[in-house]
Amino acid sequence: MEFKEKVESFFLQLQIHLFIQHFQEIGNYNNSIIPSLYSELSKDYNIKFPFCIDAEIFDIKSLISKEKINTIEALKVITGFKEIYEWKPLGLLTQESYSQIKKAPKALPGDTWIKDMGVRHNEALKILLERRDLIYNDLIEAVNSLPTINDTPLEQKYNIGEYNNKLMEIYNHCNTVIFNCTYPIFLQSVGAANFTQLNAKIPTKVAVLMYRLKYVIGEDWYTDICNCMQWNKTYCSAKNSQLKDQKWNRQLAKIILIPEKE
Repeated sequence: MEFKEKVESFFLQLQIHLFIQHFQEIGNYNNSIIPSLYSELSKDYNIKFPFCIDAEIFDIKSLISKEKINTIEALKVITGFKEIYEWKPLGLLTQESYSQIKKAPKALPGDTWIKDMGVRHNEALKILLERRDLIYNDLIEAVNSLPTINDTPLEQKYNIGEYNNKLMEIYNHCNTVIFNCTYPIFLQSVGAANFTQLNAKIPTKVAVLMYRLKYVIGEDWYTDICNCMQWNKTYCSAKNSQLKDQKWNRQLAKIILIPEKE
């Protein structure tokens, strides 16, 4: 799928682009070696120079529309590649950069840069990830601006009428935070055990909601929706544990109580 390849390329190139940009700003590169560094990296990683973030995000949106990918499915792919490329490109680029920096003018000796890099590594990584996350949020907003694909009404597998009051409370807490849809679409999605039409904003929080909703609707529903969304149960429960201290999840825990044995 062209979309998945494009997203993976985006995150790899973004990490490398931000790395070079950062060290150019703090004086560890001069402008003359930037093109040559991109040239060498492009042989291994197919890096574009210059790397235009807005154009790349536009291309990703265009592929989502072209391939008629549902928003939540697109966000799952984007989130997955963000996690895959959390650390790796920085380490790869650091090694590549050492060899490039040693070719720099005498005013910027490589050994000094390497020593300085050891001291500054944590600070640099923090800055890089902060910048990357801002761009990631821009990408998520761009994807969420696309119209939701609702081809046909979802087939209802579960009678959820008895849970209406609880589901209304859950909807009011979650809507605009982790998804953006009408209450009827939310009810239809729960009854169908299918969250592809929720216009999800944060897939990891959707996984948490799925995990918690099993304590309202039941284990069979949880099995069906995990199969539908192609997430295993371990993933959903793990995300619930990872996000348990977030304010949103703490409030959801007051709405959906989990038995103490859990």
